[in-house]
Parts: sequence; C-alpha cells; structure tokens
Amino acid sequence: MLTKKQIVWIVIVMACLIGLLLTLCIISNNSKSRPSKDLNHSINTLSEKIKLNTAEKGFVVIYSDAMKEGADLVSYSSTGDIIGKQKLKDGRAFYYFTKFDGNYYIASERQNRHYVMDNYGNIYSFFGPAKYNKDRAIGTSFIKSSGDYLFFTMNVGTNPQYSPKVYSNELVYSKMGESALHHVMLPGYFQSVVEKENKAYVLYIDGNGENVGIYVIDLNTNRLLHNYSIQNHKSQERAYYPVGQNNGSSLLWFHNRLIIMLDGNRPGIQDRPIIQILNPSDGSLDKEISISNESFSLYDTALHNGNLYVISNNGEIMAYDSSLKNVKKIQLKQNKEFIQKKETDRGYISSTRISGNSIDILYDFVKKSPKDRVREIRRYSLETGAEEAVIPLTYHSNKEMIRFFGTN
Repeated sequence: MLTKKQIVWIVIVMACLIGLLLTLCIISNNSKSRPSKDLNHSINTLSEKIKLNTAEKGFVVIYSDAMKEGADLVSYSSTGDIIGKQKLKDGRAFYYFTKFDGNYYIASERQNRHYVMDNYGNIYSFFGPAKYNKDRAIGTSFIKSSGDYLFFTMNVGTNPQYSPKVYSNELVYSKMGESALHHVMLPGYFQSVVEKENKAYVLYIDGNGENVGIYVIDLNTNRLLHNYSIQNHKSQERAYYPVGQNNGSSLLWFHNRLIIMLDGNRPGIQDRPIIQILNPSDGSLDKEISISNESFSLYDTALHNGNLYVISNNGEIMAYDSSLKNVKKIQLKQNKEFIQKKETDRGYISSTRISGNSIDILYDFVKKSPKDRVREIRRYSLETGAEEAVIPLTYHSNKEMIRFFGTN
C-alpha cells in the first residue's frame, strides 16, 4: 500500500514528464514548420573576439592568400597613417566585403569561415549553415547587403554530399534585426543578388557555362517564384556572360529596373561590355546599351547620388543618369610616369570605393614578391578625373591578395 506522501511524489513526477513531452512536441513541430531557418548556426553565433583599432574617417586593408591560412587586417587613417594591426590565424581568400546594419562583413572565396567587424573594431568569425563544417573548402562568390537583407553564397559545386548530380550554389540570407540564417540551394554559379519588396533577384550562370538567368526568390517563404532566361547572344562558341571583377558588380537595381553587365567571351566581342535593362516583373529585355565603342575592361560598378558608375581597368569611368540615356565619360588624369609604372611593375586595380565626389582606387603592383610590392590608393575627382591624393600603404605583408573598405 502506497503512503499519501509517495502518491504525491508520483503525481509530481508524472506531471513533469508530461510537461517535458509536450515541450519536445512543440519544439519538433516548430522546427518542421520553419525548415529554412538555421537556428544553430546564425550570424550571431560567433567565435573568438579580437580587436582592431580603427580611424573614424579611414579605411581597413585586408591582406590574404588564396591557398594559405591567415590574413592581416590593417587600419589606416585617411592620410595613410597606420592606426591598428591585427592578424587572423584562420581563413583565406578574403576577397569580398559589405557593410550591413552598421557592421563590416568580410567573406572568403575559398572557405567556410568569414569575419564581421563592428564599429568599435571588435572582430568575430562567422560561418554558413550548420550542415557545412566550419573551415570546409566551400567559399562564397559574393557577400552583399541589399534592402534590409544580408546575402552571401555557398559555392557548393557538384558535391557528393550536398549536390551530387548538378553544379549548385546555396543562397544564404539574414534579415536585419533577426539572427537566423535562411538558405535555399539552386542549380548554377551565383554571380550577384539584389532585393526588392522581399524578393531576391539572383543572377547566375548554369553549371555548363552555357546559359545565364535570374532566379526570383520569395524571401518570406524561401520559395523560388521565377527563373528568367537572359538573352546572352549565344551563337556557336560566342556568347556574353556577367562581367565585373568586384563583389557582385554585374547586377544592380537602378530606378526600378534590373541592370545586368555582360561582356563577350571571344576576340571581337571581348572587352566590349553591354548593359541589359530588364523588366523585373517578367524578366523581359527592355533595352540593351553598348558601354563603349572602344576596348573597355570592366572592373566594377557603383550606384552613387542617383547615378550609375561603370569603372574600367584602364582609367575610364562611364557615369549614367537615371534615364540611362545621358552618359558622361570621365578619364582619370594619370601622368606618363604612372602609366609607365603600371606597365613595367604590372599594376592592377584591387578595389575601388566612391565617397563624396571622389573615387579611391587601390593599385597593387604585382611584379615583385608581396613583401616588396608597392601598394597604394589613388584618389580622383568624380567630376573631372583629376588626381587628388596618393596614399602609400606602408604595411608590408607577405600575402598575395589585397582589398580595402572605408570605415567612415
């Protein structure tokens, strides 16, 4: 015969067990109803904290290698004085960056380890969805902020574990004010993304390198709405493909239109880029514009003060107004000595930034080993192309690649 005290304890234990089972059922149902969120591995799930002293009106330069681990982050004042230095022991190929919700996001092209720096210079690492192991050799093809969203990709490729039959990428995104990652995998190699009215427009090349298209994804439901085919003038071995060497510069949203940058893949059409203007509602081609009748090696694009700037590798900038009918050609004023220096020391553009009425261009002279290279930022007027400043980067790193972003 059970005592009254024993009966009370049995009732309490059973009540606890029932409560636990109900809680587990609720958690299970919630996880099934929201499969696109990755609650275990979000932007806010960050690892070790390090700090970089930064200038209020300056810039941060990132030195990294494509294949070797580690990177150097160096902050400079607006005149080139070194303010702070920090080594990152993990990660590689930090080619892409964007500013989102007051923080600076730095992404790796080669590896599932990225970094975010806040306004105080605190630096944390973050990763893609939890199904991809940390530091796995699955990098990103861009990281961009658009509207209220942060986007980056997982360049999965043809992978026996994740996509065994077709070359695929995964779009990863997070909404401002939320910590969870959403993600959706689709065939192709993603080039860029823009957001409008909670829809993501994702520019891609298919896995065979044949066709170009735009996926339209509903960000509220994480569902594919449309797959627009892009007219890339494919004929035998000739075709046009997305162009732009800097972080998703081939696709923009410009005055309620989708703008795509394309360039030819064969002599005669190569370095003759075109702008395609698309209707975002159905993907139809509204207009096609030739950027230049002369050779124009497109490096980057930027939207600034309501204008579209198309930046070349050879010192030319095309500035379009909102109608895309009026274009101004800006020729950067570079003297003979600098032009000769670019040729003999193999000077290439590594980053650009437009701020105010100026454009900053980072040149990397790659003829010598990284430790002995000249690396400098040259500032030009966006109005006249006149040179305004030369800022030598005095930190000498043994890393091959270099990028920069402004901190003001």
